[in-house]
Amino acid sequence: MNAKVPEAWEAMAAAVSRRLHQTSRFTDMLPPARDGIGPALTAKEQEAVEAQLGWKLPPLLVFLYQRIGNGGFGPGYGLMELAATQKRGFGGNAIAVLNFLRGDDSSLEGKDQPPPALRAGVLPLVYWGCTAYTLVDCRAPDLPVFSWDCDGPDAQSDWPVEDQMQPLGHGLVDWIGDWAQAAPAVSG
Repeated sequence: MNAKVPEAWEAMAAAVSRRLHQTSRFTDMLPPARDGIGPALTAKEQEAVEAQLGWKLPPLLVFLYQRIGNGGFGPGYGLMELAATQKRGFGGNAIAVLNFLRGDDSSLEGKDQPPPALRAGVLPLVYWGCTAYTLVDCRAPDLPVFSWDCDGPDAQSDWPVEDQMQPLGHGLVDWIGDWAQAAPAVSG
């Protein structure tokens, strides 16, 4: 990234770095240092991810994945990898999950119904277990985050995912910043 980085992004990155250096728990739900943080996203990997997505990643997301790492840290089981370097944590790679949610997954062949589709710009970010995810809307300037559970009480198999997303009331900077400033969970 060549442009001047906003102070809020720097503050978020500093809070995440502090938390990661104060504990061996890079995520809330994995045992300490299970997989570690993915290596920083390279410009070449970014280009490949954007080619797979069919749209440009927002600068904030690029900043986060280049400054901190390619997944393996954060709330839940951690941010999912963007570039498939190796599977970190649970939930896998954001692109693979997105392809599944779009119905573009070859493992769905022969199934009666593909899962509800997502429009371009919505990206799976964090896996929480079972069928629960945090999604980020990359089309909006503040990158709002949403929860979605395809087996949750409000889930309707014939509704688009976006109609079932529950807003978490934060943009990505605040959501990650809040996680970074919270005390690490002690379970697991």
